[in-house]
Amino acid sequence: YSDPTDNFADRIDQLLEALDKIYVDQQADLLRLKKAGV
Repeated sequence: YSDPTDNFADRIDQLLEALDKIYVDQQADLLRLKKAGV
């Protein structure tokens, strides 16, 4: 048995981690473009 709220918190954590990774990846891409002079 698992408490639904615990499960929900875990899901939110996973979602935030995924969004954070996407954001960091995008920032890295932007930096690369700037360095390339685009």
